[in-house]
Amino acid sequence: RSLLLIAAIAMVSMTDDYPSSILNTEAIDRCFLQSDSGLCLASKPSYYYNIERGVCVKFTYGGCGGNSNRFKQLEDCQTACGEAALAHPPILASNDRCYLQ
Repeated sequence: RSLLLIAAIAMVSMTDDYPSSILNTEAIDRCFLQSDSGLCLASKPSYYYNIERGVCVKFTYGGCGGNSNRFKQLEDCQTACGEAALAHPPILASNDRCYLQ
């Protein structure tokens, strides 16, 4: 993961095609955390960025705990993580080989 992040940052620094917010590694890391519904039992519709699928996915947040890969609106997730996805496209593994999607 660290090597991919370094490669993504290097790739971004070589071009002006991507927004400067991609260079914020904290924002990138946020998008690559697993979904976490938290410790409580509330039922709050939320969205998280799914690194394997490369899209924002709806899930139910319990209301406390969890991690920062959680957004109230789909658009917020897409804005925050869509840019990060440009710097780190999903990797598909098949028969011991990896492919960039």
